Amino acid sequence: QGFVATDDTTFAPGSTPFLYDARYPEYDFFGQDTWKLRPNLTLDLGLRWEVRLSPRAPNDIVLRPEQRLAAGEPPTNSFRFGEGKLYDDTYKQFAPSVGFAWDPFGTGKTSVRGNYRLAYDRTNTFVFSSFIFQSAPGLTRSVTNESFGRSGGLLRQGLPVLSSNDVTPLQFRQPAPFSTNSLTVVDPNLTYPRTHQYSISFQREIGRKIVLEVNYIGRQGRNLFGGYDANQVDITNNGFINDFNELRTTGNSARINALLAGDARLQLVNGVRETGSQFLRRQTLAGTVTLADGTRTSNLVAGGGVAHAAFLIAQGVRSGTTNSPNIVANGFSPFLYQPYPQFTGAVNVIDSNDRSRYNALEIQLSRRFSDGLSFQGSYTLAKSEDTRSFDPTFAVANRAASGATNPGQSAANTPFDIRNRDLNYARSDFDRRHALQGYAVYELPFGQGRRFGRDWNRAADFLLGGFQIASVVRWYSGRPFTIFSGANTLSQVVQTPASCRDCSPDLGSVVLENGQNAFFVADQRSRFFVPAPGEFSNVGRNFFTGPPLFNLDITLAKRFRFDETRNLELRLEAQNATNTPAFTVADANLVLTSTNFGQVFGSTVPGTLSRKVQIAAKFNF
Repeated sequence: QGFVATDDTTFAPGSTPFLYDARYPEYDFFGQDTWKLRPNLTLDLGLRWEVRLSPRAPNDIVLRPEQRLAAGEPPTNSFRFGEGKLYDDTYKQFAPSVGFAWDPFGTGKTSVRGNYRLAYDRTNTFVFSSFIFQSAPGLTRSVTNESFGRSGGLLRQGLPVLSSNDVTPLQFRQPAPFSTNSLTVVDPNLTYPRTHQYSISFQREIGRKIVLEVNYIGRQGRNLFGGYDANQVDITNNGFINDFNELRTTGNSARINALLAGDARLQLVNGVRETGSQFLRRQTLAGTVTLADGTRTSNLVAGGGVAHAAFLIAQGVRSGTTNSPNIVANGFSPFLYQPYPQFTGAVNVIDSNDRSRYNALEIQLSRRFSDGLSFQGSYTLAKSEDTRSFDPTFAVANRAASGATNPGQSAANTPFDIRNRDLNYARSDFDRRHALQGYAVYELPFGQGRRFGRDWNRAADFLLGGFQIASVVRWYSGRPFTIFSGANTLSQVVQTPASCRDCSPDLGSVVLENGQNAFFVADQRSRFFVPAPGEFSNVGRNFFTGPPLFNLDITLAKRFRFDETRNLELRLEAQNATNTPAFTVADANLVLTSTNFGQVFGSTVPGTLSRKVQIAAKFNF
């Protein structure tokens, strides 16, 4: 049964619901003015002042670690939770904006516009409500009665009474020195994300009906909302990379044997307890991977999973115990691999250290509706780069350990190495370098009042007039994706991306191979391999470009006019008229351990379908 703390000394009665009244105070002030400096020049100036206060709960307890838990902070196995602010209040968020509109020739046919704006973002309240407020040690307690059933208790005798009066919430604010649990905290140095937005636009009327527009758009995001695991294992400063390579080369490491001596997971083999080296050598990856020399293996040690091996050692407990760290019992430091052994599973830190950049050139040509014709077409050349393409929501650190057969592309947004977060800086998940799109509407020139059939009688106009053709077309270049190696060569949190010999971002296309759609054929698949232990990929995150997308929709409409106020409209609509498939490579096929690596299983981009033709009717009155 669960119990909820009401204060430092008391738990509420059992079955009391956990209703946490969290507040996110925010005060915004804004001023703007517009100056018409000349008849053909207008200037806009604005300033926004945003006051953001740390989340608070007037009727509840806000708990946070009493010391900063973050990458680079001193290690500890004795931190405790106390009441206080999650991070500092912010009073200095001043966001200016400036813009201008200029008609250089004063004719009304040419326009030049530009603007700059600084914008601040809010925090992700879902993360706080899901991972922070309800999970801090000392806010809740679970009590289990295991003796009732063992002593012959029956449900018909009534449920056993569970109580939490034997302890106080304050006693739980000091977690045990060691556990394999996970924890999520907020970096007290968290700041609110800010975005610098700027653009310049040129617009020119060509003739009387067509407008040409050329735009440049830029964005730079700083201090973006992110997260990472501060308990990433250390494999270099403690020399473990050398121990692992010795084990990999010779099959034995005396130091690894000493680290794992007495571990509860060591098995008896022919009556003899296995060594630590033997224990690691029997661990496996999620599947078979390719090494740099072309050989394939599913063994953790042979596959180079050094970070996962270190994580296994760090989580080991002494034989016959449940919470005694084995490395400490063997005379090693509790901080040998992780700085916070109180939560060896993970110490997920919500912070604001991610960044992004976007630049785009847009060219658009449009025609106002006239003489039965209107159209608009545009081309965009863009590049979006970031260290993370989305806010951490359902998982602060999207993990992809060696046991993951399907790490998913979201795992590439978790820092590959918290000591070098620039490793994640690459094309955004949603980046499309080229985009062509447009639409056109054309009313056929037949019928009364039109070029042909201007003098038709009502019957002829009813049957032959009122036709319209419309189409919408779009073509986008492919989105980037990451190939995972299947091994944790750098961090136990996320698999290292695969390396690739002589590869370019354009490697691969959808082809038919042995009766199956594939993006990488056999020769291309053979170029991928696992980086060496302690090494990162030579291509990294989002290096490769997926298949492009093309879609054409066509509509033929006929309007039957009965009088000035009533008409019947019939429409023949063909969606994806060319029946062009829109493939994407499934996440499960983007890791070297997958037996279907590089294949396309008929997956389609959401929102696109095979050709669909439908007839619709609408009566207007």
